[in-house]
Amino acid sequence: MSKYLITNFLSDASDEDEQLADALLSNPHCIEIVGAVLRETREANYEKQGFVFSDDYECIGELVGKPGEIPKPPGDDHGTLFRRKSDGKPCFYLSMPYGLCRGDIKLIHEYCERYGLEAYFDAHDTWFPGRTIGIMYSVAVDGPNPLTPRYKV
Repeated sequence: MSKYLITNFLSDASDEDEQLADALLSNPHCIEIVGAVLRETREANYEKQGFVFSDDYECIGELVGKPGEIPKPPGDDHGTLFRRKSDGKPCFYLSMPYGLCRGDIKLIHEYCERYGLEAYFDAHDTWFPGRTIGIMYSVAVDGPNPLTPRYKV
C-alpha cells in the first residue's frame, strides 16, 4: 500500500494527512487497519443508500427467489447478501475474492447466464484493500443496472 492510495481519496490532503499516512504505513498492520476502517465506511455508505447487510449467512439464491437452491458463485469469498432497508428484500450479493483467472471469469459468466444474474466487477473493494476484487451480483435487467452506480463507495 502506498501513501498515494491512502491520500488520493482526499481532494484536499493536508500536511497532517500526509503525516498520518506516513505513520500508518510504518505500522506492520497497515493493511488490516485500513481495511477495517474502509469496511466500516463501506457499511455506513450502504446504509445511507438504503441497504443493510445480512448478519447471518444468506444464500445468493434469495436474489432470484430460490433460497438454498443455487450454489455460491465461482471463486466466491467473503460473500454477503445485502437487503433493502425499507422492506428487507434481497437486493444484491457482494463477493470479494482475492483474485480471478480467465477460467474463473468464464465460469462467472456461465453462472450468471444460468441463474439470471448480472455480475459487476470493481477493483475498489474494501475487504482487503489492494488484494481483493469486489463482484456485485444482482438480478439481470435489460439496459443499465440501477444498482451499479450505488455500489461505488
